[in-house]
Amino acid sequence: MEESRVKETQNKELTEEEKLQAKFGGEYSCYHITLDDQHVYLNNDIVPNADPVTFEVISGQDILFKDSQAVFKLNIGEACGTSLIRFKNADVKSFQVIDYDYSKDVNHVYYRTSNETTPGLYGKIIEGADPLTFEILRRPYTKDKNYIYENGKRLEGVNVETFNLPW
Repeated sequence: MEESRVKETQNKELTEEEKLQAKFGGEYSCYHITLDDQHVYLNNDIVPNADPVTFEVISGQDILFKDSQAVFKLNIGEACGTSLIRFKNADVKSFQVIDYDYSKDVNHVYYRTSNETTPGLYGKIIEGADPLTFEILRRPYTKDKNYIYENGKRLEGVNVETFNLPW
């Protein structure tokens, strides 16, 4: 059934609304992002200070967005998709998603988290992590030139030069 629906849409010109639904979440999504020439909307509420001209999805999971001024994360809570939260110190020009758990910019490496102090995903800065040398080793381990991390937490006393994953 899904295949026939896709074929039907391939043979017709999409309306602006259909293009936005395809880009920012369709009928099966628990949140709806729409745009006009002046605003970005989340579930029909205006997202303050978001630029509709440059607003775009930057993650495959459609939970990270950016515009020319800020990076946003979808706050996934009880009422699914209730708000878009700005990353406080993200550098928009250099911001990139590394994978589902990690993102970075020129200044910080961010880890996926969901708790009372950092709602939503991708919000926690990994203190002291070097964005230039940060790499994923094998889940749950990552490293940079100075430290080894497990699930976004620095492992104290572990030598980065001799750390080994033999399996």
